[in-house]
Amino acid sequence: MSRRGLLGVLAGVGAAAFVTMPGYISSGSLSADERIMILQVARAGAVFPIAFPDFGEPGPASSRATAARLRRAAGRASPQRLALARSGADALIAQGLLNRPRARLLDGIGQQAGPTAAESRLTAVVALAIATVSRHFDPDSDEAALLWTDGLRIMHQRGLLAGKEI
Repeated sequence: MSRRGLLGVLAGVGAAAFVTMPGYISSGSLSADERIMILQVARAGAVFPIAFPDFGEPGPASSRATAARLRRAAGRASPQRLALARSGADALIAQGLLNRPRARLLDGIGQQAGPTAAESRLTAVVALAIATVSRHFDPDSDEAALLWTDGLRIMHQRGLLAGKEI
């Protein structure tokens, strides 16, 4: 093999290793709209129904809902979970919730929450949003996300979110 050929192979191996490193997320993994949607969910969850605890991290949780923290949280998620979160973000966008007021977003999440296939996508979005505002949460874990979405489902069913300023 020539020197040029060897360098090409080594460059390819190095690039493949970089892409599969934990914590790395390519810019193509989440679209701009998906990032905005997940950060919207993170900001809403940071303050509703109560302020999210700081768990020893600086500033209020809503100030930690940043693109940089989302990238780190997404890098901690398994590839399957990240794909599920992308699908869930796309479903929220398709529901018309991108850049909507917080009350409309929360009601829309409550509407989607429930025992359906869509719930796992929604849970993945919410878990990633939670892991964005608090690095103490695993983006692959459902527990906190289900607790929050179940509460929103109940509030949606009772009409407590629709048309409210939250």
